[in-house]
Amino acid sequence: PLYDLGCAGRIVSFEETHDGRYLIGLRGLCRFGVAGELDLHNGYRRVRPDYGAWAVDFERRDDAGIDREKLAGALKSYLAARQLGADWDTIGKTPTEELISIVAMVCPFSPIEKQALLESRTLTERAELIISMLIIDSAGDSAATPAPDRVN
Repeated sequence: PLYDLGCAGRIVSFEETHDGRYLIGLRGLCRFGVAGELDLHNGYRRVRPDYGAWAVDFERRDDAGIDREKLAGALKSYLAARQLGADWDTIGKTPTEELISIVAMVCPFSPIEKQALLESRTLTERAELIISMLIIDSAGDSAATPAPDRVN
């Protein structure tokens, strides 16, 4: 589906794989609302972007309200549940905004979850959502177990 909110980005890396695919790395620059859809061009969908509401993306974001310890704890639980490791020294040195973006990119969240992250108005809101998603996903199948109809 075409969502009402997208993100303009810059290609920062690309690599051709042995099987002829391309791995493309993007850095998000600014979110935009979709003001309208244009005609297809060489098979690609295009939109007329409206950056007005998202000019804040060009400003430095304040990460003072983000609980890094809670984020790290949720990430540790998430990785442990999947029997994965991480370089915690590097994570500890990574700026908060960059860490949040990296977690959002590398974790296999669903497209709708990634869209929810994109639509978060502030960095703090995005961090809180990522923490919640990591905690829920760490619970695994137990989170999907329905509650009993009644408690005896």
